[in-house]
Amino acid sequence: MMDFLFELGTFIAKAIIVIVLIYLILALVTKVLSRAKLLSEKNKKESHITFIDYKAKRKEVRQKLEEKLTSQEEFKIIEKAIEKYKKSLQKLAKKVKEQDKEQKVTQDKVQEAESLKPDAEDKNQQEERVSSQADTESQDVTNLDNNDKFKAEKRAIAEKIAAQYNELLQKASKDSGIKLVYEDDNFIVKSKVLFILDFVGSTLATEVKDLRRAIDIITDEGSEGDGVILRLQSPGGTVCGYGLCAAELERLKKKKINLTIAVDQVAASGGYMMASVADKIVAAPFAYIGSIGVVSEFPNFNRLLKKYDVEYEQVTAGKYKRTLGQFAENTPEGREKFKEELEDIHKAFKEHVKQHRPNVDIEQVATGEHWIAKDALKLGLVDEIMTSDECIEAVYDNYDRIIQIDFIDQKPKGLLSVLTDRSELVEFCSELVSKFTRPKV
Repeated sequence: MMDFLFELGTFIAKAIIVIVLIYLILALVTKVLSRAKLLSEKNKKESHITFIDYKAKRKEVRQKLEEKLTSQEEFKIIEKAIEKYKKSLQKLAKKVKEQDKEQKVTQDKVQEAESLKPDAEDKNQQEERVSSQADTESQDVTNLDNNDKFKAEKRAIAEKIAAQYNELLQKASKDSGIKLVYEDDNFIVKSKVLFILDFVGSTLATEVKDLRRAIDIITDEGSEGDGVILRLQSPGGTVCGYGLCAAELERLKKKKINLTIAVDQVAASGGYMMASVADKIVAAPFAYIGSIGVVSEFPNFNRLLKKYDVEYEQVTAGKYKRTLGQFAENTPEGREKFKEELEDIHKAFKEHVKQHRPNVDIEQVATGEHWIAKDALKLGLVDEIMTSDECIEAVYDNYDRIIQIDFIDQKPKGLLSVLTDRSELVEFCSELVSKFTRPKV
C-alpha cells in the first residue's frame, strides 16, 4: 500500500512539473510570436521621430508641484493679487501710451520748426547742430527707454502688491513663513519645503532613473533652505551605477539644499558611496554601514572546455582589452592588471568618502568591512542613531510644507510578469551577466 502511494505521489509530482513546463513554454512561444508580429507591422510603417519639448515638460512639472504645495485659501489670495496687478498694469499701460503720444507731438513740433528755418545755414552752424544731436542721442542711450521703464515700473507695482497681500497670506498660513513673491513674471507662494524620497537600490542601480527625475523636480522648484530626506536601502552594486547615483545627489548640494540620508537597514559599499554625499547621515541602531571596498567575482570555465575538447577563441586589439575572462585561460599578468584596476577604483572610492566626510580616518574604515550603526557612529561613518521616522519627526516643525515624491510605473503582475514585461526581462538578464563581470562597490 505504501509503495502504491509513493508511486502515485511521484506520478502526480512529475505530472505537475510537466504541466508547468508546458505552460511556460507555450506562454514564451506565444509572447515571441506576438512580438515578431508587432515588429513586422512596425517595419511596414514609415520611420518616425518623437520630439519632446524638454523645457515645456519641466515647466509642466513645476506647475503641478506648485499646485500641490498651495492650499485653496492661498490660491484665492494669489488670484486677488493677480486681479489687482492686472488692473494696475492697465493703468500703467494707459499712462505710458499717453506719454508716448505727448512725446511724439513734441517731436513733430520740433521737426516742423526746423523745416521752417532758412536753408542758408553756414557750415559752423550745421556742425554745431550735428554735434548737439549726437550728445542728445548719447544721453538717450544711457537712460532707460520706454519699454525698460515699463518693465521697471511693472516689477515695482508687482512687488508692492506682493507685500500688501503677504499680510493676508501670513494670517491664512498662521505665520508659518510662507510668503507671496513675484518671480519670472508670476506671483508664486514661496515656502520652506522638505522633500522625502525613497531609494531601494538593486545591483545595477537602475533606480537612478527615478532618482534623477525627482532631483530634476527639486532643483527646479527648490531653493536654499529647503531640505531632502532620502530613505536609503542598498547593499551596493556596479561602480558606474552607484557613481552616477552619488553624482545625482551632489546636484542638491550645489543648489544648497540640505540633504539628510536615513538608513533603516543597509547602506553598504555603493549604498555608502551615495550616503557619504549627505550633509547628515542617520541610521537605525542595527543597520549595516560601510563596506568601503571593491570586488569582482566570476567563474572560469576554461578547464571544463579543455576537458571536452572545446576551443574558445578570443580576439582583442589593445594589450589590456581583456585581462580576466570566464572562458579564456587567465594569466598572472592579466590577474595583476585586473587587481591594479580594482585598486584604482578603491582609491577613488576612498577619496570620494574623504572629500565628503573629512573627519573619518579613511584608512581605518576603507578595509571592506561593514559595521552596525552603533559602531559606525564611533568611526564617524554616521552622525546620529535614529530611524527614518524619527528623523522626519525631528525636523517636522522646521518646514512649511512636507511632500513625498514617488514614481509609480504600471507593471504587469503575476507568474508571467517577467516574460510579458520586456524591461524586466532585459533587467533580469543584465543583472545575471553583470553579476559575473562588472566590478562592484
